Amino acid sequence: RSFKLSYYNEYKSYLSMLFKLIIIFCLTSSCQSHFYTIHNLDVRALDSTKPVEIIQKLRYTRNAGGVITDSDNTTTTVPVDPVKNGTDNGGDLCDEYKCRKDNHTYYELQYIPGDSLWIELVPGPNNKYNGTKHQLSHHGAYNGLGYEMNISTFLYYGLPIHNLIILTGGFIHVGEIKNDRIIDKVQYISPFMAEFNPNASAESNIFTYEDENVFIVQWDNMTIVNKTELGSYTFQIQLHSNNDIVFSYKQIPKVVLTNNGLYNNGISDAYFLYTDTHITLNVYHKIDIDMSQVGSETGIKFVHQKLCTMIDDYYNCTNHNLPNFRCHWCDAIGKCSDRGLDNNYHMWLNGDC
Repeated sequence: RSFKLSYYNEYKSYLSMLFKLIIIFCLTSSCQSHFYTIHNLDVRALDSTKPVEIIQKLRYTRNAGGVITDSDNTTTTVPVDPVKNGTDNGGDLCDEYKCRKDNHTYYELQYIPGDSLWIELVPGPNNKYNGTKHQLSHHGAYNGLGYEMNISTFLYYGLPIHNLIILTGGFIHVGEIKNDRIIDKVQYISPFMAEFNPNASAESNIFTYEDENVFIVQWDNMTIVNKTELGSYTFQIQLHSNNDIVFSYKQIPKVVLTNNGLYNNGISDAYFLYTDTHITLNVYHKIDIDMSQVGSETGIKFVHQKLCTMIDDYYNCTNHNLPNFRCHWCDAIGKCSDRGLDNNYHMWLNGDC
C-alpha cells in the first residue's frame, strides 16, 4: 500500500511539473494567436526574452478578528436621487447618483450611470481638454507604444508609476516587465480589451491628454477586427493625481466577450521574482469589472484606498488603523508593507524582512 501511495505522489508531482512547463511554453511560444508589437520601449524594461510564469496568489481581506477570509468583495447599492446632469467629477458621485459600490480592499469600485465622468479629448473650439492624436492612431491592431507619464503623484496599488504602454487593444500596461506575450494578462488597466484596429477607418484615433491633475487616453471610434458591423467604440481611461482611476464609456454598441475568455477587463497588479533563468510574476490582486454594467454613457470609478505602502515611517506603519491590512516595517529597506504583498516584494525578500 505504501508503494502505491509513493507511486501516486510521484505521479502527481510529475503532472504538476508538466503543467507548469506547458504554461511557460504557452506564454513564450505560439500557443496564443496574437502578440503585441511594442514600439519606443523604455530602457528600464527588464529582459523580455526569458521564460515568464504567471502565478495567481490573490490576497484576501481579513475580518475584525484578524482571520483571513475568502471574501475580497462586498457590494452595496446606494439608494439616492435619480441621475443628475452636469455634476462636477471632483466629489463622490455616489452621493448624487444611484450607483453600485464594490469594496475590493485596495480600491472601492463605483459603477456610475450617465456621462458625468466623460472628458472629451477630440479637439474643438469649445473643448477645454484638447487631446493630442497619439502615434498609435497610425498603427494597426496588436501594437503598443511606450509612454512616460508626467504626473508625479499618481500611485497604482500604493506605489508610483511613470512608464506605461498604451495598447491599440483598449488598455494600458503598467508593469516593469515589458514582455509582449504577457502584456495583456497581468498589470493592466483595461476598460475594454478587444481586437481594435486604429487603421481600419479614417475616423478611428487614439488621443492622449495630460496636465498636473490627470492623464487620459481615449480610444475614439474604434472598430473590432472582423466585426465592423457592430459599429464603433469610444471610451477612455483617466488616471487622476489623487490616485483614482476612471473608466468612462461614451459609445459601446455591444459588449463583446469572445476570444475564449482571454480578454481581461479591470485592473491587476503583481510582484515579480527575477532569476538568471526565468521570471515569475505573482498576481497578488486583481479586480474584474462587471461588464453587464458597461454600456454607452456609463462610467466606473476606482477609488484608491489608504495602503501600507503609502506610509513612510516606522511609527505610523506599526500604529496604523487600516482594517484590511497588517502593516509591517522593514528597517533594511525603509519601507512599510503588508507582509511584502505589493510590487516591492523582491526588495522585501532581498532585505530579509
